[in-house]
Amino acid sequence: MINVMDSLAAHMQSIIQEQARQLNVTVDFSTLTPLLELPKDPGHGDLATTAAMKLARAFKFPPKKIAELLVSAFQESAPLCEIVDSIDIAGPGFINITLKQSAIITELTSIIEAGSSIGNNNAVHGERILLEFVSANPTGPLNAVSARAAAIGDILANILNKSGAVVHREFYVNDFGNQVNLLGESVKARYCEQLGLPSSFPENGYHGEYIKDIASELIEERGNKLADKDTPFFAEYAIKRNVSLQKRDLEVYGVAFDEWYSEKTVHERNLLALSFQKLKANGYIFEHDGKWWFRSTDFGDDNDRVVIRENGIPTYFMADIAYHQTKYDRNFNRLIDIWGPDHHGYIPRLKGALQALSHPPESFSVLIVQQVNLIKDGVPMKMSKRAGNIVLMEDVIEEVGKDAARFFFVMRTSDSQLDFDLDLARKQTADNPCFYVQYAHARIHSIYRKYEEQGGSIQKLDFSTIRYDLLSAPEELMLIKKMGLFPQIIESCAQTLDIHHLPYYLYELSSLFHAYYNLGKDRPELRIVTENDEETRARIGLVTGLRIVLHEGLRILGVSAPENM
Repeated sequence: MINVMDSLAAHMQSIIQEQARQLNVTVDFSTLTPLLELPKDPGHGDLATTAAMKLARAFKFPPKKIAELLVSAFQESAPLCEIVDSIDIAGPGFINITLKQSAIITELTSIIEAGSSIGNNNAVHGERILLEFVSANPTGPLNAVSARAAAIGDILANILNKSGAVVHREFYVNDFGNQVNLLGESVKARYCEQLGLPSSFPENGYHGEYIKDIASELIEERGNKLADKDTPFFAEYAIKRNVSLQKRDLEVYGVAFDEWYSEKTVHERNLLALSFQKLKANGYIFEHDGKWWFRSTDFGDDNDRVVIRENGIPTYFMADIAYHQTKYDRNFNRLIDIWGPDHHGYIPRLKGALQALSHPPESFSVLIVQQVNLIKDGVPMKMSKRAGNIVLMEDVIEEVGKDAARFFFVMRTSDSQLDFDLDLARKQTADNPCFYVQYAHARIHSIYRKYEEQGGSIQKLDFSTIRYDLLSAPEELMLIKKMGLFPQIIESCAQTLDIHHLPYYLYELSSLFHAYYNLGKDRPELRIVTENDEETRARIGLVTGLRIVLHEGLRILGVSAPENM
């Protein structure tokens, strides 16, 4: 079954590619996505595209001239003429498309036929992607920024999978270096303190109450005869315990990693020396002031960077280079990292190091996740003393639940700060976008139940025999057109790595449905379940298409799709 919207977008893309070929220019299609949108004014047609304006710089033509070229080629396409009623240019270069009503109906039947495969695409087909995210230090509990990164990473992985890629989710455990020693010293000090033994807390140690908890658990599990143990013993115990709790919190959050990769193994396998020697052989390492430096200024960094100190100890940067090299060694051809705030400056040097190791620059990309401001009762949420003045991930989930947390954390672009209103996330009203989308899904199931109360059967309903041509109300056709954009939303998210469009789309789609449903309260002819069996079956088909899209969208977000609310 043809997917009308996909077919239309594919033809539009081919036309743009041909025009670009004739002009000998290159087009980055990720800047054009989504290619088709619903116009804000229904009087401007069924679909619209701003491609002509976005192509102006590459084509070096005024947008209106580009629009004329595209429309001319569009009108010469026989397959498009079968589904398009008219295509017009408006304003500085908007292209407005009016579909034949039969094409809109075909879109609905294609959605029903596709089922859970709706939105499957080949945007990143064949790519083997290692997606590293969260990677919080094992020195303490996960915080709110970790929760945001976890939601973004997990949902992005789902989208990339749906778009044809093999995705490996990885958590990098920073279990090596000075921070680990400080953790061990902090736990040992609290251990001795609780036993009334002489102790000296490290100057830059970890002060959270969780350190005391670790010490108490160690006493309970291993006894009170460990004061003579060295720092690595206490560090190893603490890291094992903290990582276990991180895994627990992430599991509750619906996030599972394919691998927890230890930094310690990078050192133990001598991988730093291998990467160092390759960088040196490629001419990107030099010695100065007793240190070894990487020529990161060759790749746009502000300064060259030390990789081996005077004492022969590698820097964290060198360890990071070696770790990322292991990703390529494991046969991944694309690396995506999700980092926390204030790491922008680190991108050019690491990207440069990977280029210096002969990897294509486009094979490595980084998403920055900015801070989260959690608001409760109109003021910033109190920080956890147990964690040492941070807001814990588990506290956020306890406040609003997994579903709302995941939904709210991805409602803005990852590189913008997020004000998370916890009170709003708990509301069961239209103001809460997560609830509103879930309620749309539950409402469809309530329609099913009403249909069956009147003698119908969803299980036995043959959707291929339904008279969808009875769906003629503008609100019904608008719903179908909005549903039809779902595959483009998924493909756009995969191409741009910007996933906030998905929850926004689901909220808009749900709003259209709730408005349509409420019309039936005042206009009996628009009620979904009526005494007219043919009309009822057609509208059951309509809401079934909607249920398929909502269910798949919520599945990708890792949010439940309830049948009752």
